[in-house]
Amino acid sequence: MNHHYENTADECIVICNICNVKVPNTINNRDEHSYGVRHETEYDNLLLINKMKMINDTLYCHVCNLTMYNTDDLNHINDVNHRYEIEKLKIHPHMEKKNGNKLECRVCEVVISSKDHCVSEHVEGNNHTINYSNLLEDNMIKNIGKRVFCELCRRFVKAVKVIDHVLMDEDHIDRYICSLKQNPEPLHYHMCYSSDPKIVICKVCDKSITCTVINNHISSMIHLQKFKTTLAFNKMRKTRSKKKYYCDICHVYVPNKNELEHINGKNHAESIKVMIMKRMVNDLSENNIYSSDDEYDEEDGTEYSWDDDEEDSTEYTRDDDDEEDDTEYTRDDDDEEDDTEYSWDDDEEDDTEYRDDYRYDNNYNY
Repeated sequence: MNHHYENTADECIVICNICNVKVPNTINNRDEHSYGVRHETEYDNLLLINKMKMINDTLYCHVCNLTMYNTDDLNHINDVNHRYEIEKLKIHPHMEKKNGNKLECRVCEVVISSKDHCVSEHVEGNNHTINYSNLLEDNMIKNIGKRVFCELCRRFVKAVKVIDHVLMDEDHIDRYICSLKQNPEPLHYHMCYSSDPKIVICKVCDKSITCTVINNHISSMIHLQKFKTTLAFNKMRKTRSKKKYYCDICHVYVPNKNELEHINGKNHAESIKVMIMKRMVNDLSENNIYSSDDEYDEEDGTEYSWDDDEEDSTEYTRDDDDEEDDTEYTRDDDDEEDDTEYSWDDDEEDDTEYRDDYRYDNNYNY
């Protein structure tokens, strides 16, 4: 038990790392504390929390599946890998921690809140149940009572370790690949092989996936949404017969399961470049039209500005030409003759005639 104690600056005192108390540095005091009720209770609780069990003079860790000497108990408990496995046990075995207070379901590939009611609602939901059963079926794993048996590996697997067994157990993945070779099936057209036979790459999500969960990934909501957005961005739509796709950019029909090849092809990429260039030209032309209208309005404003009115007023000032016009219209003999023709005497005669007529009319009325 001496390995549970740590020296201090004072040679007469040591600290118990299990109980976090100071103990006099003598053999009797240390033995008394080590075999005391408090120390034994704290030590048993520590082993229980870390999923460790005393077997004779050794310790067995259920989380890491390791056997060690008693003197290595604290070193193993403080180990980074062991602490990571313990943290995983605090959350549901189907979940994985993400940034913040988010969890990702390793079965459905969906990000949810880390709250307990959100996790339980998702795990007990229909989608998760169906995806989990499909995962077990694809990997030839069956539930036998309360135990889980892997037919590929010919051994039982802990229920909390099923996802780890499918995703990370190299022996299981190798056996799965061998089973595929014995019963060869074409790889889904959304996937392509990588340099590692255990890993495939999703061409839609651009993501590396373990070959044991291909079907689960294809049926996940994230993959389906990504596929829809890819088709919409590339102007691909299904025909009425739903046996072909029609590309609105290239104006061609594409057979089913060849849409990704068409989208990643050179002709489609060039058509997209041409479409983008046309849009840029149209935008520039529209901007030029608006800018020319603004310039026209400015010209109209200058035409009717006050400066132009002043220029117009200066144009009509008196000059020599106007003087010449005045001299042209001066009084001359002809004008005098015209004046004599229209003299006031004639007007008086006309006036007397009008008056007589007026009197006559008035007498007539009376």
